[in-house]
Amino acid sequence: SKEYAEIKDEFQRLYLGKFIKNEKLLIDTNTLSELKKAGIKLGVVTSRPRAEAVYALKSMIPEFFSENAIIAQEDCEEEKPSPKPLLFGKERLAAKNPVYVGDTINDQLAAQAAGMPFLSVKLGLRSDFYVKNVNQILKVIFDGC
Repeated sequence: SKEYAEIKDEFQRLYLGKFIKNEKLLIDTNTLSELKKAGIKLGVVTSRPRAEAVYALKSMIPEFFSENAIIAQEDCEEEKPSPKPLLFGKERLAAKNPVYVGDTINDQLAAQAAGMPFLSVKLGLRSDFYVKNVNQILKVIFDGC
């Protein structure tokens, strides 16, 4: 709708003009290092515009995500909760058994529709696994509990 577009444009203006530099990383680089060391392919599927996602990831953790491993808003004709962005990411990374980590209902619905195990970092979502802190994903991935 027109109102949604206006709100989105205003958010983008504020975010890109001021708040983008205030982003905080929710996952420890040690966690990402352990995953990478274990040979686990890392990717990001986001409904954010590509420029935002690349900026945030490259400014905070450039060694973990190539631009090819980032699926952003412009990369798929549909956004989550459609499974298409997740399936596109799976194909692009040539991932055999992907696990999707997320914190929104759209993440949950997209993972379920894509037939991927869903690891939730937010209580209350239907998931295959739940962790209170994203850094606990190591226990789930390596121990399966």
